Amino acid sequence: MPPEHEGEPLTGPQVELLRKWIAAGAPHPVDETPEADPRDHWAFRAPKRPAAVDSMKFITVDGKFARVMVRYSGKEAHDRILSYLQERFGPLDQTPGQVAGGAVKFFNWQGNESEIILRYDLRTSQGVIFFESEAFRAKFNEGNSPSTF
Repeated sequence: MPPEHEGEPLTGPQVELLRKWIAAGAPHPVDETPEADPRDHWAFRAPKRPAAVDSMKFITVDGKFARVMVRYSGKEAHDRILSYLQERFGPLDQTPGQVAGGAVKFFNWQGNESEIILRYDLRTSQGVIFFESEAFRAKFNEGNSPSTF
């Protein structure tokens, strides 16, 4: 129920529609697919505590978002951050040849207005994430050398 004094009461036809739906067994919409295992529903997953980060740096160009740089340490933080980014922005392309080998791993998500680049060094267990605005990338990078650890 909405809090008192918020929203409008249901109309007679809306109440009747709900009664008919319940009497029919309250079927779900035909285009809705439930989880194969109800235990996979988000409400049954243990909440994840946030990963600790070492530092965050916010950079603006002309007073607008250009880049956020986040540095973190440790495999647990890396695994947690990578899992969150994949849940939020989509899975990584694991096609052979698309994932670089070696001690330094790069992960990338591209959107219409921004890009996320994650760099993780297996030798030092240190990572850095760049959240960059596409609109300001060229202006931001003028005269800057590539970012390094």
